[in-house]
Amino acid sequence: MKAEQIGFFLRLHAEDYASMVHSCRQLSLDQIWTPNPEAVSVANLVCHVCEMETFWIDQGLCGDDLDRDRQFEFDRNDRLSVDALCERMSDRCERTQDRVRNLSDDDYQRERQFHGDPFTGAGILTWHMHHLGLHRGHVQTQVRWHLR
Repeated sequence: MKAEQIGFFLRLHAEDYASMVHSCRQLSLDQIWTPNPEAVSVANLVCHVCEMETFWIDQGLCGDDLDRDRQFEFDRNDRLSVDALCERMSDRCERTQDRVRNLSDDDYQRERQFHGDPFTGAGILTWHMHHLGLHRGHVQTQVRWHLR
């Protein structure tokens, strides 16, 4: 079961990140930092995805001790370039792929309190696949709005 879920996670995770990088590369610097009237900018969404993944994978799954300023992910406006944002996503994707690929049986099965709820490592991976897929859709929707 572990090998099957890990393989499925790694495939979907890589596809989600490749899609988001491709989507971002279609936008200019101004477009990527300009929110549509009903959402945050694509850049802020990308920053959120990378930090959210640090929180869920590095801290929740692997037990790293980290601080997170979630609101900053949505508020930042330092206008990183499209290339810098895509590189950030690629680096985050690679880090997660390595950590999940090398996940111990204990970290996969162990129950821990995280984010106010009990999770096993398997549960964190399942939740994260769902959450990342939602944000992939958000990025794609934002890009379509800018390119209309």
